[in-house]
Amino acid sequence: MRRATFIFLAGLLASMAPLPWPAVGVLLVIASIVLAVRAARTGRAQGGSARSPFATSAVVLVVVATLWTVASSSTLLLWPVRQQLQDCQERAVTVTAQQRCTQAYQDRLEEMGLRGTPTP
Repeated sequence: MRRATFIFLAGLLASMAPLPWPAVGVLLVIASIVLAVRAARTGRAQGGSARSPFATSAVVLVVVATLWTVASSSTLLLWPVRQQLQDCQERAVTVTAQQRCTQAYQDRLEEMGLRGTPTP
């Protein structure tokens, strides 16, 4: 269970980094879900209770990791648009140029029908 938690935390950190790390983060979080489920099943097979703190922590990790995976998967779906934003912001020297990058990103999302999507 400890390994699943550390892998989950590594996935969280990776998903907050610039592209392409969010893709690695999603994979790590999915791996933590698998490890948590396996740990819970192993604990249960060894005579552990379904209401033990170990089982509870495994369930909490699976739920949180699943929600994080769903939320961070938008990065993968919007990869080309996010990559353009990241490239533009890396070249932007002034605050005005960064604001233009953000506006272009939001315009592109609106073209895709994703109005109201938060800017990273």
